[in-house]
Amino acid sequence: MNYDIHVGAIAGLTGKVIAFLASLVSASLPVTGFIIWFDRERRKRGRNKRNKSRKKAQNTNGQRKNNKLKSKELEKCDSHESDKLAL
Repeated sequence: MNYDIHVGAIAGLTGKVIAFLASLVSASLPVTGFIIWFDRERRKRGRNKRNKSRKKAQNTNGQRKNNKLKSKELEKCDSHESDKLAL
């Protein structure tokens, strides 16, 4: 009986077709899983490289903006202190 199940003879041609399809799916799952994982890793690496270059660009622009904001804030503070001293 085990031999009949093993070769798919228990249900005739239909059993053989079902056994073939089941084994085909079972054999393809690791291959498709690796392909999906590899593609995801490749995208992630590309995304990290782009983000690093964007962060560098943003940091240089951000530092310039922060310096301008700080100088404006200091000017405001200085003007408020001089108003208090005049009173």
